Amino acid sequence: EMLILRAPDVSLSRPVRLLHPRFPLYIVPRADHRFMIGATMIESQSGGSITARSIMELLSSACALHPAFGEAEVLETGVGVRPAFPDNLPRVETSGDTVR
Repeated sequence: EMLILRAPDVSLSRPVRLLHPRFPLYIVPRADHRFMIGATMIESQSGGSITARSIMELLSSACALHPAFGEAEVLETGVGVRPAFPDNLPRVETSGDTVR
């Protein structure tokens, strides 16, 4: 889950990682005062849309780092599912013509 914000009053020049009670977060500065704020791992099988709770938690964490994120313009939200095995160990398997 991630947000892209435009926050002209925030001046971070390097990525920041935050420890959050629910999941680890990152904030990555981009050009034109844009910032990507996202969660590195949330256990879910849903690839649907981002939840209101997640948006609030991401924004709350960003505001705790710099209050000016509270006035940021939300440019984009997104969610994606990363493939994983039940034990979370990395490996490659084949099943017929499928490699996973």
